Amino acid sequence: MRLNDPKLSKEFSTERQETKKQNQDLDAEYVPPYLRMVVHFTLFAIEEQDFLTEDEQEILRFVFPGSDRDDLSVETDKLRLTQKSDRWRHTSDGEVFVRRHLGWRLGIRNPPSGEEDKKCTKEENERKRKALPPRPAAWIILLHDLAWNWRPKSIDTNLVHELLAGIENSSVSPTQVKDQSGAEDPRKAFLNAEDPGWAWYKEKDKDKWVHFHFPKLDTFRQLDRFLMVWNDGLPTVSTSLRRDELVRRWVFAGSVAKGSEDRYKEYATGQLKMPKTKKEEDDQI
Repeated sequence: MRLNDPKLSKEFSTERQETKKQNQDLDAEYVPPYLRMVVHFTLFAIEEQDFLTEDEQEILRFVFPGSDRDDLSVETDKLRLTQKSDRWRHTSDGEVFVRRHLGWRLGIRNPPSGEEDKKCTKEENERKRKALPPRPAAWIILLHDLAWNWRPKSIDTNLVHELLAGIENSSVSPTQVKDQSGAEDPRKAFLNAEDPGWAWYKEKDKDKWVHFHFPKLDTFRQLDRFLMVWNDGLPTVSTSLRRDELVRRWVFAGSVAKGSEDRYKEYATGQLKMPKTKKEEDDQI
């Protein structure tokens, strides 16, 4: 048999392609052991707490696959993420509103409007809107990030993407306060505590409020780092708020959250400071 026989080469090439495809199929079904372990502990944390009713507990169970399954598909579309934030403060001209981030509320997604279970009492329906306790919420958040980093298609909905898109697509309108003469005083205007987000500004020559644009963040880890840097830079006194510094802090927070692990460590240990000028900002990039 000749080694350069075209027929033999073709058969060998076909066999190699089939083997490669089989290996790819096996890789697609493979779930890393660490993910299986996190799924196990997440389910354990859900079962050990009695915060939910039996029906709610059942919904939460179906969000996650069993740790003995060969695939991983987390139905995050059944979960709801909201923020806990400090009070709003604004710049002296009343055209930028900012606040600190305090934490997360993670729970079961509210039923569509008008579709609440009529058999449930008002108190039970209200409880559906409450957040999960810290322990199961922490495991769910960890599983969300690990699953996304392993394979984005393994979660139905990226909760970070959904939250940030929802904020940027929202609209707010500060409540105006009039002074003694009856004229509106922008320095006394305020946003409602329920308004989403952390930084809103009024577009020039427009009566429209827009949220600061978010960098592309995929995980809770990135978002938490982003908001930590943002929190660190907010003055405690409203009169110290300056629009240009707030914008620079927002951009800097994004560069730390999206940067390398070394960049984050430099910031966490105080070696990396927020740039005070455009030149310093360019030098850091």
